[in-house]
Amino acid sequence: MCGVDIAMVVFSPADKVYTFGSPSVDAVLNKYFGVNATPGRAGVTDEIIRAHYEDNMRIITPQISDMESLVLDLTKESQAHCELEKGRPLILNLQLHELDNIKQLGSNFFSNL
Repeated sequence: MCGVDIAMVVFSPADKVYTFGSPSVDAVLNKYFGVNATPGRAGVTDEIIRAHYEDNMRIITPQISDMESLVLDLTKESQAHCELEKGRPLILNLQLHELDNIKQLGSNFFSNL
């Protein structure tokens, strides 16, 4: 380029951050925003990325908590269903006459609807 300073910070739809700068993103941002680079201090790019990350975390954290609660509730519900099923005989273990009785009960039930 012809002596042009350029900096780009792009956030993808997947919330990934991509940067390009000539000579560097930090150099361009420091030049135009008047930020003096000090040793041990994060660059402006790092601050932008960190702010974006923290903002996303503020949004995502409650959603994660809600999902964890939902998973816990569903796990408890599933365990309760398993406990209820323990007392019932498996259909594979029933005798033919017992299956015929169940069939008759089902037929009677549906004919009364």
